Amino acid sequence: MYGDIYYNIEKSPHHFVYCDYDFYFSSSLNLNKFLKNVDSYIEVEQDKLKSRYKVKLTDNIVLAFSYYRKIEKRGFKVLTHTGQRIKLKDVLGE
Repeated sequence: MYGDIYYNIEKSPHHFVYCDYDFYFSSSLNLNKFLKNVDSYIEVEQDKLKSRYKVKLTDNIVLAFSYYRKIEKRGFKVLTHTGQRIKLKDVLGE
């Protein structure tokens, strides 16, 4: 840890539950950015999908994972409500 930044995301206390998934963050800055912008990010991405492919995505969690990956660069730690770890490749194919 350096200041408020946890380079090992496994030790970070910064987390937030969204749609029954517990997202962990390497810093309070990244956590706050997620909290502040995730809903608007999802809305914009849904609009893009609707205008480009004429499709409305009803499950926001995939877009929430996409936004999380976009802002969290020091790791990927997401747990289900039962404590099972989510793998990035299982969600986003990376």
